[in-house]
Amino acid sequence: MPPQQQTERRGFGVPGWIGEAETTLSPCFVFDISQRGATLAVKDPSTLPETLRLYLSPTAQTFRRCVVRWRKEDSVGVQFEK
Repeated sequence: MPPQQQTERRGFGVPGWIGEAETTLSPCFVFDISQRGATLAVKDPSTLPETLRLYLSPTAQTFRRCVVRWRKEDSVGVQFEK
């Protein structure tokens, strides 16, 4: 049986945007989210940097700093930095 996560992930299903400081934002889709991280659907995970910013609006001034923890063909798992 797989180990349980310390925080429960819940389905989210909203558009998001990712980028680094001073870069153009790229669209993504936030599948699920928890206090510790999220799963993001992205066009090409191999092009993402190891750290990024997640915005829930393309005009938002606030964001979550993230570290990529895993990559699949069309998605990434990110952990929120504190």
